[in-house]
Amino acid sequence: MYECSIKSSTRVDLAGGLLDIWPVYALVPDCFVLNFSIPVFTSVKLRYSSELQLSCEGGPPIDISVFSPSGSYKNSFTRLNDLLKDSSDELSLLKKHLEYWKGYFPREQIFLKSIYLRSESPIGGGLGASSSLCVGLAKVLSSVFKQELRKKELLMLCRDLETSLLHAPAGIQDYIPAIEEDPGFLYTIECMSSGPKWNRKKIPSDFFADHFLLVDTGKSHHSGNNNWEILKKIIEKDQDILNGIYQLRDNALKTVEICDQENWSDLFVYVNKEQELRGRYFSNWLNPSVSSLIGLMRSHGAKAAKLCGAGGGGCLLVLAENQKHKQELEQVCEKNKISIVMNW
Repeated sequence: MYECSIKSSTRVDLAGGLLDIWPVYALVPDCFVLNFSIPVFTSVKLRYSSELQLSCEGGPPIDISVFSPSGSYKNSFTRLNDLLKDSSDELSLLKKHLEYWKGYFPREQIFLKSIYLRSESPIGGGLGASSSLCVGLAKVLSSVFKQELRKKELLMLCRDLETSLLHAPAGIQDYIPAIEEDPGFLYTIECMSSGPKWNRKKIPSDFFADHFLLVDTGKSHHSGNNNWEILKKIIEKDQDILNGIYQLRDNALKTVEICDQENWSDLFVYVNKEQELRGRYFSNWLNPSVSSLIGLMRSHGAKAAKLCGAGGGGCLLVLAENQKHKQELEQVCEKNKISIVMNW
């Protein structure tokens, strides 16, 4: 019996989200995305036996375990076909991967014994957890089948598998921190038709320790649906949306510039600008409960706040004015039973 496992980072997006989705960066020049990897992990563990042919009609039972802060799922399948036919939402991403690898390498198949998936991110948290799990599954299965994937090959495979799952175009930014694995890095991602380029640098830990909080809004977001509605308007040449996209592009370029120059105190301005632009141009970005939470944070010392991911819910990036205000915000969260996902 063999075992293969991987643990992958998730991310918080600072600026430029949506610009990383084709065809946006083919239509708008100079598209950049800025995010940073965080120690909110996803994990994939697979146990298997080798030198045996995988049969859809027989073999040992396959035990599946899926865990997240929202709950758990466990099941055992006597045949692979039974797993692939199961309609449980918890299995949708796993099934996409198994279908891909089973069909692409029919002569290098194995008996699966157990598959374990875990996410520390809230469901619909906007932290790229599904993309992180997607990378983990691709890394584990490519290792099992002894198929070496370069970083960009891994990224494009995961993008296409998630696009197939969502029935809507997936972006590229979420996969990069997961591919690189380590938390605590700031990623500048240039989105180009020839393929993305990215570089990374250590985040300013002192600044984040004094200012950063990540809280759960209590509302899930739906990235595929939210982004698709905006993409359709871009393709249809909706001038209002296109104007917003260009302003988001310009704000992302400014955010990249201040991070390159390590002018961290300027982050407050550009994080707020990102939130304001998305709220102005994207009708699905805010809802009353999220707006109320942002107002509560601002009234207790949050100098900047921005929803993560595609908006509508998920996690909220909060930057306190100083360490004293950060402590006050922590107390407010405790008093109001607001879950703190991460405190740097």
